[in-house]
Amino acid sequence: MSENNKNCPCNWPGCVNHGKCNACRNNHHPYSEKTACEKLAEKQQVAR
Repeated sequence: MSENNKNCPCNWPGCVNHGKCNACRNNHHPYSEKTACEKLAEKQQVAR
């Protein structure tokens, strides 16, 4: 994942970390949550 992602899959309205990968991970990982990017990657692997 890059630091800034123009194609960020996050669909949370008003997300202040939209497109900011490191900030997003730092926000979600302490709570054992996956980011939208991680969830999307898992879905793509299952679909294969």
